[in-house]
Amino acid sequence: MTKTAFAILIFWCFYGNIAKSQNFTLQKCHAHNDYLHKTPFYEAYNLGFGSIEADVFLVNNELYVAHEKSKIDSSRTLKKLYIEPILLEIEKNKGKLKQPLQLLVDLKTGGETIKCLEKQLVSYKELFKKAKVTIVVSGEMPKPAEFKTYDEMINFDGRNNEIYTKSEAKRLALYSASLFDLVKWSGKGQLGDDDLEKVTDFVKAIHKKGKKLRFWATPDTPTAWTTLMNLKLDYVGTDNLTGLAKFLE
Repeated sequence: MTKTAFAILIFWCFYGNIAKSQNFTLQKCHAHNDYLHKTPFYEAYNLGFGSIEADVFLVNNELYVAHEKSKIDSSRTLKKLYIEPILLEIEKNKGKLKQPLQLLVDLKTGGETIKCLEKQLVSYKELFKKAKVTIVVSGEMPKPAEFKTYDEMINFDGRNNEIYTKSEAKRLALYSASLFDLVKWSGKGQLGDDDLEKVTDFVKAIHKKGKKLRFWATPDTPTAWTTLMNLKLDYVGTDNLTGLAKFLE
């Protein structure tokens, strides 16, 4: 086979895989650490992302959005960056959003943090339900046995090494796991056969539970996006929102 023919073969193999993922839309994409972008919430929402993540710290009975406690800015509260914009969009669209939205709130502090979150959100329970806004708590979560003590509008982020009762599992909106715990991969080349099998088996195991799955610590490259989409991952995370949006176009 000539070099030219080989190059054409590689081209069609790669883009053929992308073609398989064409039913993968931005609704299945997750805006990782969304608050670090220039316009939190709005950039991801206007592009059509179906899942948005915010890290939250409880300080003096207020929920602040930040990556580290030392970086807290008094003007950047969960209420201002996310709750109020969501409510505004619901009002503008006569009780709905442009698309269903999952807001993943990663609790960086424990204790009363989830109770404060519940207090800020519970009055919007019916409004969020009608607008198809799903609240998912991750990070410093309560023990599974305590799930039932929180309002049903609060969903939780599952862990594969945790054992859940049937009623506890009903409160899980999805499972999250570190891809790095399964494979060491830069995303610059294809996964090896053994690593591909590991990831494939993990995805199937979560889907067998009847749950959705997202990975964190994933490479942010077109090759990685394509691979994860073809593995039928439910949410592909990215820090490069416009890059992934253009890729899917």
